[in-house]
Amino acid sequence: MSFESEKEMYEMLGRYGAGFEDFCSAMISCIRNLLDTQGLKNEAVQEILLAGMTAEPLLTKLHSLVNAVIARNEAEQKIYSRVFNQFTSLINERNIYVHSSWMGFSTNQNGLEEFHLIGSKLGANKSGAASKTSAPKKTDLESSIKNCRNACLQLAIIMRIIIGVRTLSECFEVEGKELNVKYEALNLIPIKRV
Repeated sequence: MSFESEKEMYEMLGRYGAGFEDFCSAMISCIRNLLDTQGLKNEAVQEILLAGMTAEPLLTKLHSLVNAVIARNEAEQKIYSRVFNQFTSLINERNIYVHSSWMGFSTNQNGLEEFHLIGSKLGANKSGAASKTSAPKKTDLESSIKNCRNACLQLAIIMRIIIGVRTLSECFEVEGKELNVKYEALNLIPIKRV
């Protein structure tokens, strides 16, 4: 599906960028909470440690900290790896969206004007030039925005594990090759008054 207007094209790219930054913020919050649980409560020191980190090093740090602090055994580390590995594709996609040179254009067929985006990101590999082109449609950007939101929700679930109100088995499970996210782990936990 093409875009209905030029404004919509750029608005959706902006919404995607904001959604991805929310994902990065959620990773920072998880890292800060993990550091706090391990006794590093000085927020200025936490900020110094995290300053300038982009998405990929944030993800690597968070994954390492979760495995070192929260995962109780190798089986749990494998489940956390499944969770964090899916975020790598978000980061790769973001690099294409953010670092591409974009050209918007319109077509008019049978009196129906449609707007399209095409982007190009220069690249190289051992074989030589390896530019990447993309022509996302409205549905592609909608899906990418949804994936960012889901990643934020999954990090919120991990936060509940970090602070000790949920266990891994209440939040994630692997069945065969499928990672099942138990979003109900985000529901409030009733507090029993004594």
